[in-house]
Amino acid sequence: MKKILSIIAFLALAAGVVSAQDSRQRKPETIVQDVLALVPTNDIPALEAEIQSLVGTAPESLDLLFGKMQPYEAAVNEKAEYVIHALTQYASNPEHADAVEPVKAAFEKAIVACTDQYNKAFYEQELRLVAYADAAPVVQPATAPDPVRPKLSAAEFAALDIDDQRDAIYWIGENRDKSQLKLVLSNLKAAADENLCGDAAIAASKIGGKKAAKALVAALMTGKASDKVTEALQRFNGNIGPAVLKALKKATGDNAAKLLGLAGTRHIKGAFGKVVEGLASPDNAIAQAARGALKGVVTEKNLAQVVSLLDGATENVADFHDAFQNVLNFLPEENRTSVIAEQIAKAANPQNFFAALAATGSDEAVELLKSNLGGSHDAEAIAALAAIDNYDAAEPLFAAAAAGNKGLLPRFLELVENYSGSKFDEYTKAFDIAGDDNALLVKVLDKMGWMTDAKAFEKVAEYIDRPEIAKDVADILVEQAPKVAGIVPYDTFKSVIAKVNAVNAKASAKGDADAGYAIDAMKKLVEESKPFVNALTPEEVAEGFVLLFNGKDLTGWVGDIEGYAPVNGAINVNSNFGGNLYTEKEYRNFVYRFEFRFLEEGVNNGVGIRTPFDVDAAYDAMCECQILDHDAPMYADLHEYQVHGSVYGVVPAKRIVHKPLGQWSQEEIVVKGDNVKVTVNGEVIVDANVREACQGHNVAPEGAEENPYTVDHRDHPGMFNERGHISFCGHGHGLQFKNVRILELED
Repeated sequence: MKKILSIIAFLALAAGVVSAQDSRQRKPETIVQDVLALVPTNDIPALEAEIQSLVGTAPESLDLLFGKMQPYEAAVNEKAEYVIHALTQYASNPEHADAVEPVKAAFEKAIVACTDQYNKAFYEQELRLVAYADAAPVVQPATAPDPVRPKLSAAEFAALDIDDQRDAIYWIGENRDKSQLKLVLSNLKAAADENLCGDAAIAASKIGGKKAAKALVAALMTGKASDKVTEALQRFNGNIGPAVLKALKKATGDNAAKLLGLAGTRHIKGAFGKVVEGLASPDNAIAQAARGALKGVVTEKNLAQVVSLLDGATENVADFHDAFQNVLNFLPEENRTSVIAEQIAKAANPQNFFAALAATGSDEAVELLKSNLGGSHDAEAIAALAAIDNYDAAEPLFAAAAAGNKGLLPRFLELVENYSGSKFDEYTKAFDIAGDDNALLVKVLDKMGWMTDAKAFEKVAEYIDRPEIAKDVADILVEQAPKVAGIVPYDTFKSVIAKVNAVNAKASAKGDADAGYAIDAMKKLVEESKPFVNALTPEEVAEGFVLLFNGKDLTGWVGDIEGYAPVNGAINVNSNFGGNLYTEKEYRNFVYRFEFRFLEEGVNNGVGIRTPFDVDAAYDAMCECQILDHDAPMYADLHEYQVHGSVYGVVPAKRIVHKPLGQWSQEEIVVKGDNVKVTVNGEVIVDANVREACQGHNVAPEGAEENPYTVDHRDHPGMFNERGHISFCGHGHGLQFKNVRILELED
């Protein structure tokens, strides 16, 4: 059976416990990118921390990591293989037993999905290194295992033809056979065939150890099989730092440049002094290699020197900035802005620090950059503001775009995506700057086209009559139309879609198949968007139900009549927090029925029962029955008394799964005395007596700070109201009601 030795022995990671939480709050995508950028490396603690973050965010992070593996022929898997083996070593360490299951699951999933035989063999080999007993069924070979190859003597090896020699060296490397390192190194040094020499270099890198490192560095200096030797050193299984540092003491010219580049790639911190020395070299190759290596060898101890280098740079500033940024990465995130600001305050070239300032994304960074506008470093400050991910940078960028630098407008539009206020107003401002620039106009229209807002749809539609951009506008409206079909007045919607279809008809006649499909989809959408008819069933008429919404206007309602607008036979909710709609009439006992649908994720509203005007129905009415898209991820930590249908703070509802966005649900609320019964889509989710639920204590006993008798421990002074209005309690937009009706019950 083949020997399975470690590919990267130095990655037998330390047994110290690392926090399972990623301290930088990075997403799995970012963690994978960061660890791939780090390797190969001699910085074991940094690599250990990254592996811990990978495990801590499994399975998403590990799926992404394995997804980086390409077919073997692509020859681009070095970094991914490096990290995957580091993951194997981590999970194999008894101190990291909690990593075994997620790592095992990742390998099993990858093996099942893998179609590349070489990658699959690599996964199976690595999986065997993970310390758990039930791995065999997953990695059991379909055929008998290869026999153990005997150790080859130099004479036996010499007797083989070149293809068999290369195969033997490859096998030794793949199996990390340290017993044959001497044979490998002899071929690295003296093989006449360049390919065999390269194979020996790769095999030596996999076996690892001081002798292999020293031999590879020596081979690098000779230039033999240089590409393979360089690759071998970059992927080396172990610490090449001592060998590289020793060689750097005497190296000159191209050899010095090679070693400096290697020091940067492998993050050899001890080479910092030599790298700085190389920056001043008259040899351009050495100086260039040193600039490229600088970012890879810095630590927080080098802050002062790197600051000096960056401040003094008049060319190749990006190289020194990258080194400065890497130093900052060693510092707590909350301290970085102040450190940069301190350097800017005393720098001869403060503009050299602007990019690092922008990378923090902080409000303080925006203000500091804004303070440099209009001065001698205005251009650099604008460039940094354009790079910062903070909406506060939008205003100065808009001003600069309005002043003539129109190229900043797309970045302004991107920042508006994170704006918590009216995106419509912000995008509308951009039209004046775009003017007759069709390319910019389309960018503005495209951003507005992502909005689920009737005004936005109608604004985009204004540009459908411009021939030069009509097709672009039509494409935007086709994407936006399904999102707003229910909230744009039907006649307006139908008219806009007719123009869209006319544009696409011309495109279809020219052979655009997608345009033809779009026409069919839009026709169907118009048909499905006809106004709703609000009506009672014959049974409801017989029982005495009354329609509270006629489908056309809000007769019989008072309050936020702008936030609750009749559109296409439905009440479209676009109300901010506290925007409530009330029945004019007060009610005591009743059966209240309505239909509702969520148009956006995370919708929040409610039904106030026996409520006075202008109060918080959750506390000052008899109760508020929740209307909430509790399935939305934003409500993952919801209290049980907050789910849809709950008598807020008093009686938790049975949790239901809502229908998909855009589909209508039916709800009925029956109120009799102190009893409240809530039914959604035929399922009873609340049936309770609120007086009994709080044991008669709607307010806390005298002197108590909290009410021990209510689920939310709050006072509900209106709970025993005998009469009151019915309300819809607005907490945002994205919701519609129709067929609102009521049956009053006798006391």
